[in-house]
Amino acid sequence: MTGTLTPIVGGNQERVTRVLRALFLWLVLLGTATCYAHELKGAYPDHFPPFSIAAEPMQGIIPDMLRALNRTSDHAYVAAPYARQSIKLLAEGQLDFLFDSQNWCKDEDNYYWSQPIAYIHDVLILREDADHPFSSLEELVAFSQAKERPLVVAGRYEYVYPSLDPLFAQAQLTRKNFYSDLNMIKALQDAEHGGVEAVVMAERVFDYLAAKNPHIAKNLVKSSFKVHSTPYQFRFPRTDSGKINMMYTNRLLSQLQTSGSLEDIIDKYSGAEDPDKKP
Repeated sequence: MTGTLTPIVGGNQERVTRVLRALFLWLVLLGTATCYAHELKGAYPDHFPPFSIAAEPMQGIIPDMLRALNRTSDHAYVAAPYARQSIKLLAEGQLDFLFDSQNWCKDEDNYYWSQPIAYIHDVLILREDADHPFSSLEELVAFSQAKERPLVVAGRYEYVYPSLDPLFAQAQLTRKNFYSDLNMIKALQDAEHGGVEAVVMAERVFDYLAAKNPHIAKNLVKSSFKVHSTPYQFRFPRTDSGKINMMYTNRLLSQLQTSGSLEDIIDKYSGAEDPDKKP
């Protein structure tokens, strides 16, 4: 049997083109969905209230946010408190994400960073009877330089303070390191033996600790200015999969922000509500 091929012309050709485009788009979307149908493994600080709160099970903004992401995600975000050598595990592909800020990372260009989950504002914590209340960072430095010795400011071991670190390096301020926020506050309250004249810490952390333990804020005040503000973010390896995971995570975060769900989670840990209360 013989036959001839009839050329597709006019409207028929346009319809076929539309069908082919629709089919191509469907295949792309199917491939994307298949790509994301897996588990993403991550880690977060073992105790960085209110973002992560040591408990059984773990509580905080991050665990609650991950559960909210999983309700709409095509794959599962699974995370636990920081494992040892977490940066190495991220580089080796054994972890898919961490939590950090690009402003705290000296090699930030080696990673992909999500849009902000929330902003962390560092403030100074001072004794109510401090010699000077300080209304700006410049005023703090001027006061320190006028003293016989630089002002002693407590900070956490290995923490980065972008606005203060250059001042520590230039000996305009003296840094004293501690392993916990509570120990920094105790040293500040013990004026005679603590040797600390101010504490730098995240305002959210201080507010949460003060709300849960009112005695730790006794006779202490926060500075009226922010020492530094930085976004708290997902941190992904700078790989093809890391870029895809960053873009996909940003989409989910935008959905949480638009719906108000992320704000509700953050407000839950402002100290005004009981974190054990079910949403």
